[in-house]
Amino acid sequence: MIVQIFNRDDETGLLPSELRRGDVFAVHDDSYVPGNIERKTFFFVQITDPPKLEEFQEALIRSRYGIAATENEDPPVILAREWKLEYWLFLSPEQIELIDNTNQLDVLPDGPIDGGGTVTNGILAGRFSINDFRYK
Repeated sequence: MIVQIFNRDDETGLLPSELRRGDVFAVHDDSYVPGNIERKTFFFVQITDPPKLEEFQEALIRSRYGIAATENEDPPVILAREWKLEYWLFLSPEQIELIDNTNQLDVLPDGPIDGGGTVTNGILAGRFSINDFRYK
């Protein structure tokens, strides 16, 4: 499974409906290859498929909702995503700079990285597992 991680705060990063740095943005199957623009605007990690894969994929991109004021209104978003990966706790400052700086042309280069894992086509594999994701 490939997990697409938000690498910045969405707009202010303060409102409940906004994504925050480290939030899971989307999940993809292992054959997914991100385009050049996606590689510069998201962080991609490949993890071993957990048991109950489909349930886990749905859980990773789930938002948390409140109670609608009336039955004609949509419930308010109280948390844009329930799961996050605090990747900055596991990587070097240089690697974090390449991931977080969406205004530059450089991305994590293909090949092995310090601390373990290998980048291929902008996807870091072999560094994270499902156990590294945190429920908020």
